[in-house]
Amino acid sequence: MKVSGETMIFRNAHESMNGTWYSYATGVSSKRQDGTYANTYLDVRFRKGVVVENKTKIDIKDGFLTVKEFTANGGETVKRLELMVLDFDTKDGGFTAMSDEEVPF
Repeated sequence: MKVSGETMIFRNAHESMNGTWYSYATGVSSKRQDGTYANTYLDVRFRKGVVVENKTKIDIKDGFLTVKEFTANGGETVKRLELMVLDFDTKDGGFTAMSDEEVPF
């Protein structure tokens, strides 16, 4: 399923023996009949080398939904939807990776 449009990206830093790495998510909500909202987060992935600052608004030009599968601590296999973003523009000061041709050194 193709995905496009504007969303806010949330970034979380994680420390490991190999250094710091980041995970990304976006919020998804729907309004219930009683006027309250049901909210959840959807994991987001970008191409290798892309760094997006926390709370950056982006306009997704090319993205799709995929399934992330991993083994939980109890050994159970867990499957979750994940948004893979291939192309986007930042809306308010976020950063994207530069290609090898754009790097000045």
